Amino acid sequence: MTLALAVEDGCGAVLLAADSSVTRGHLADSLRGGKILRVGRVGLAFAGSVGAFQIATAGLRARRQKAEEGVEAYLRRVVVTPVREALSTAGLLPRATNGDEAPIAMVLAFAGRAYTVDESFALYSTPRGYATAGVAEDIARGVLEHTAGMPARSRVEAAYRAAVALSTQVRPPVTIEVVR
Repeated sequence: MTLALAVEDGCGAVLLAADSSVTRGHLADSLRGGKILRVGRVGLAFAGSVGAFQIATAGLRARRQKAEEGVEAYLRRVVVTPVREALSTAGLLPRATNGDEAPIAMVLAFAGRAYTVDESFALYSTPRGYATAGVAEDIARGVLEHTAGMPARSRVEAAYRAAVALSTQVRPPVTIEVVR
């Protein structure tokens, strides 16, 4: 697992961030490659299984937003539904009585807003101006809440410093990208 963040800068951009932690059982290592992906104008960062993320995102394609389509419907059509379908086709969604649970969670950045896609594929944003996914997200949310008013990059860096210090599953280096 890992920690993925999306923080709105208040000027129409979103900072996407993901650490490089990869865990297999009790072994932890750093990933040499990104956990951040662009699909047209949508940016996404993920937490969870690297293999599942690769399978889930292999078929993603940039698509235009339809004139009558709301932002959340567009994000579901372009990212959420294709990811869920790819994981289901690959047999990576266990059947549970409370619905499918994915081996990944994501944060999205689009049109200056941050969104969370959780393990049950719920898509939501908050008026707080940030989204979190993965381990240590409670730590990150606490830092992000108490650093409101600071520059977005400083907030992201502070959240990761705290998460790295307090969680064995969050590891540097952290990749930060700006999505406009």
